[in-house]
Amino acid sequence: VCSSDLALEFSFGLQTIGRDSGQSISLDFGDEEISREAHATLEYDPRERKVYLSKGANLVYLNSERVGQGAEIGLKWGDVIELGATKLRFVSFCSPDFCWTDGDG
Repeated sequence: VCSSDLALEFSFGLQTIGRDSGQSISLDFGDEEISREAHATLEYDPRERKVYLSKGANLVYLNSERVGQGAEIGLKWGDVIELGATKLRFVSFCSPDFCWTDGDG
């Protein structure tokens, strides 16, 4: 069941997630359990064509499993990330076999 049609986009490099508007991925829609800054981070590695999730200032769960301090976990299509009372489903449009930038220049 989807409670929202919200889609969040991100690109290369380290992306911080938090409620503050200065975060790379701002989740300011009423969930006060999400930290203002760096609740978690996502990082896209263009060489591996893979996105990694890391814990930041607060608890993070991936598919109901706790992400520990210092852990960096590669995400797969359909994974569920939990931050506070919010659940996000990871949907990637790139894979090890395909990237939208293939064939550019």
